[in-house]
Amino acid sequence: MNRTTLILAALLATAVPKASAVGTAPYGQEDIFSIQGRPAKSALVLAPWNQSPPEHPPESPMLQEIAGIAASLNTNQIRSLNRTAATETRIDEKTTITEPLWLIHLTGRTGSQTVRIGRVEQGWILAESTSGKVRLETDAFNRISKLWITPRPDPAAAPQNPNQQPDSVPQPAISEPFTVAPAPIASPIRLDSASLSERFARGRAHSFTAPLTRTINDESFTLRIPAGYQQSRPLGLLVWINPIPSDDPPPQILLAADTHNLAIVCPANAGNLRPVVDRLQLALDAVQTARNTVWVDRSRIYIAGMSGGGRLSSMLWAAAPDVFTGAICVVGINSHHNIPTGDSKGTVWPASQRLPRGDLAASLRAHPIAAISGPKDFNFIESRARIRALSREGFHARLFDLPDLGHTMPTEQQFLAALRWVELSYTEKNDQAARSVANLIARLDPETLADPAKQLSTRQRRALERITLIAPWTEPAWTAAIRLGYK
Repeated sequence: MNRTTLILAALLATAVPKASAVGTAPYGQEDIFSIQGRPAKSALVLAPWNQSPPEHPPESPMLQEIAGIAASLNTNQIRSLNRTAATETRIDEKTTITEPLWLIHLTGRTGSQTVRIGRVEQGWILAESTSGKVRLETDAFNRISKLWITPRPDPAAAPQNPNQQPDSVPQPAISEPFTVAPAPIASPIRLDSASLSERFARGRAHSFTAPLTRTINDESFTLRIPAGYQQSRPLGLLVWINPIPSDDPPPQILLAADTHNLAIVCPANAGNLRPVVDRLQLALDAVQTARNTVWVDRSRIYIAGMSGGGRLSSMLWAAAPDVFTGAICVVGINSHHNIPTGDSKGTVWPASQRLPRGDLAASLRAHPIAAISGPKDFNFIESRARIRALSREGFHARLFDLPDLGHTMPTEQQFLAALRWVELSYTEKNDQAARSVANLIARLDPETLADPAKQLSTRQRRALERITLIAPWTEPAWTAAIRLGYK
């Protein structure tokens, strides 16, 4: 065979697509997220339980979350999604999705198509449609999907209160709390070296000596559902970190959780003897585990703990303000300050970290942090000094100074007072937003608003959706959402 023949043979070989699946049509990068071979013009990212995408998707984030809409993609974003396809991988036709993640509903000039995305038993990510299957490059896909809003769990699979009476029996105004053992789900935030540097060291070398070692499938969590739980409304969430290996939240925090409609999630093995990075990661995993089980209000995700758990709570309050919106640190708190101990040697209680930069730092300013301590607690002087240092820098920080408290839990009323203060910024903002839409509500015809059988005009629909935009998750917004048909 001469040189020219060899070159022609090589060109022909590269022109023939390789089979990407056994028994399915071969795919190129532009095929799986396209429609009849043509690029899609737009796409909706849906929760896997949403099999019927709305014809006219709402602009309101509140309505999108109720409807299970995680993102809306343009042509360029769809192209980026296309590039995650691993076209050289062969996929057995028997390979199926075992953990549904998303539905991508594509729309183009020639029609529409739905692509299902999920994990297979081996752990990698599969995209499949009626035409075939493609493996997605995990890292590339995760970089894109982490920008999507995590949808609420399937309403049909919501936890059922074991004390719930049949529908034919009148339900009590307040149900009993109950506990479930949710399947562990890893947080999209993985505390590898790069993430630790970004969140705890302002992009510099971090000070953690032991790397992340936790394996999510080896962990377990307890999720306590509060009294008064309604499947149709999101819950606030309190992540509790014990100083010992236990997934039982202390009884002193239960009243506060029920009063403020908070679920409590507690990792089983996040005690002080566990490496710090693993403990920090488990707190993040606890959030994702809870959100995969119940509908969680993202604006009310708090972290709290006692002693070493309180110190971890303060660290994540500062490092993950994109997750946690407040913290309660019981008889133990860290900060980014070197705090003088007051001895003659000039020693300090060292800073645990540096504050993050950019958007993370900006969002932290709005998040309250409470410390609970007292003169009988050996951490009292440090706790008081750290709260004062945070307050001087303009942070929303407060010490609950309890004269009789040693290094132990406060009473349920004392913890309730701290949580009420942490919640105050949320409730004040919520009340102000509700007042801001009072005029919009007043302009609507009361009979039309109350009677779901009456047809809404275009103007009325726009006014109702505007209420959910201006004052999301307030009672007026819930009234508007229900009247618009969002259950």
